Amino acid sequence: MRYKLWMIFITLTLFLSAETTFQKAQKAYNAGNYVKAKKLFEQLVKQKNIKAQYNLGYLYDKGQGVKKDDKIAFKWYKKSAQQGYIDAQYNTASFYYEGRGTKQNYEKALYWYLQAAKNGDVQALYNLGVMHLKAEGVIRNKLKAYEFWKEAAKIGNPQAEDSLDKLCQESPWVCR
Repeated sequence: MRYKLWMIFITLTLFLSAETTFQKAQKAYNAGNYVKAKKLFEQLVKQKNIKAQYNLGYLYDKGQGVKKDDKIAFKWYKKSAQQGYIDAQYNTASFYYEGRGTKQNYEKALYWYLQAAKNGDVQALYNLGVMHLKAEGVIRNKLKAYEFWKEAAKIGNPQAEDSLDKLCQESPWVCR
């Protein structure tokens, strides 16, 4: 019994410590102290903190406190994405789609956009519609594009609304 309580205490202490360090990192980032934020995020990624992995990727993506490096940004985004962080799933998809930091791969972009969309990312829904309309990684399918855009528009994505209008004018049969 003592052992279990001791393990719970240690786990809770480590969790609270990680959150406190994350808050310090966010504070440093918001103050424009990207070098300090990077050091704190690096401490947290050793604990497999998915938000820290994402934020470290973001620093490399934007070149904040570090030299801009798409390969390193992609590495951290993907690690976070694999653990279910939605923003990282979206960014991983975008990097595959654009060929940034990795070889362009529409099939992998499609996979990660689907993961992000399943987790509630409305822009991922829109991008899935684009990929189906343009036949990027999939067979061209206006009906699928319509379905993705309809869902995104329902959630309030203005790009999806515009794309739906255009699609329905060009191909009215899709929208019936």
